[in-house]
Formats: sequence, C-alpha cells, structure tokens
Amino acid sequence: LTLLTDSLIVANELLHQGVHQVILLGGMIDAAEFAVRGTLARLILSELQVDKVVLGAKALSPERGLSAESAEEAEILRAFINAGNHVIVVTDSSKFHQSALARVAPIDAIHTLVTDTRIPADALAIIQEKGIFVEMV
Repeated sequence: LTLLTDSLIVANELLHQGVHQVILLGGMIDAAEFAVRGTLARLILSELQVDKVVLGAKALSPERGLSAESAEEAEILRAFINAGNHVIVVTDSSKFHQSALARVAPIDAIHTLVTDTRIPADALAIIQEKGIFVEMV
C-alpha cells in the first residue's frame, strides 16, 4: 500500500510504523498545520492518480459544501479530490452547517462521509439524498 500525504505529522507516524510506502508532497510548509501547501504540492498531485482520498473537514454544509480556513488549504484539498477516484471525508458532527473562508468543493464531490452519530438529521437526509454513503461511528 502506498500512502500519499501533505501532513508532516501523518508522514512521521506512518514512517514509524514502517509498514507502508509513504509519499510526502513537497511545497511550502504551513507551520500552523504542520503540512505542505502551495504550487509545488498542487503540481505533484496533478500528476498522480489515487484510488481513495481521505480528507478531514473543518467545515461542511449541504448547501455550501466542503470549505477550508485558507485559500492555500482549499487549493491542496481540491487537488487531492481531483487526484482521487473515491473521496472519503472524515469529520465530527460539530462541523456540519458550518462554512469557512475558502470553498473547496460541493457536497456531491464526496463519495463517503464518516462521522459520529450526532450528525444533524436534516444534514444527514440531504447528504444521503445526494447518494453519499454515510458511515456513523
């Protein structure tokens, strides 16, 4: 299994496990997020194809979609989505009906949503109507 990440923390953890091949994107380091961002990271992703993309979400709304706190974060998340065949978003229920500064993608760019059981019923209904598989844990 080859794992691709923009996160320095995730790359470090995976390297310590020593089980999988790890690709860490290059680019400018966002010190607040311990992640790489920018043109170089986006260009690398534009040349790759991955089976599954797993993203965390800071804000998710059925109406406004997935959003991020900065344009740089949104850019890299869009690049991951474009590289992936199946997009999985993992987030807790507090992130629903929220939006952040930068739009990433509409809700229907997501194939699978993993969240907790406190997801608002109205959001769950809209998400499921769009054909998104929801796994509550």
